[in-house]
This record gives sequence, structure tokens and C-alpha cells, in this order.
Amino acid sequence: MLPDLTPEQVERFWSKVDRSGGPDACWPWTRGCFAAGYGAVGYHGKTYGCHRIALFLATGVQPGRLLTMHACNNRPCCNPAHLRLGTHSENTQQAYDQGRAVV
Repeated sequence: MLPDLTPEQVERFWSKVDRSGGPDACWPWTRGCFAAGYGAVGYHGKTYGCHRIALFLATGVQPGRLLTMHACNNRPCCNPAHLRLGTHSENTQQAYDQGRAVV
């Protein structure tokens, strides 16, 4: 479950996302990342993927066990227009369809 954030925390989160490319561009996280390249942010002693926080803030939907998938395949991207929730199987199929899966 993702944390509830105060309005100040939400504003601080978005201040670390580069949205200068406009609504259709990738919005990269500009701070720390996990080793795999996904943006990372800490709240209440836990670390979360920034793309998961971004989609939650945009939709209000808790992802639960679902993954947050990138249509753009740009791991630091936080643009909610590029993100959707999906299952592990859907994520694997997307990677295969886009030639990113190791076979």
C-alpha cells in the first residue's frame, strides 16, 4: 500500500519530476534511483518507486499487488499518461512484444 501524502509532500514530489517537455513527453524523476533505474523516494521509513507514487497521485487508485507499467519503457518516467497498472503476466508480455524480454 502506498502512503497517504500531505499536500506539501505531494508538491515536493512533483517538484522533483521534470515536466518541462509537456503533457506528452516523458517526465523523468530527477533525484535518486534504484539500481534498476526506476526513480526512488522515501516516505515514513520506506522506499517506493516514483512511477507508482505518480500514478497513485494521478488516479487515487492503490495498486496493491499490481505492477505499474511504462508504455514509454523509460524507467525514471513519472508521467501518468505513460503509466498503467497491470499484472506480472501483462508486464512480461509487454516486454516480450517490445523485444525487451530475455528469452
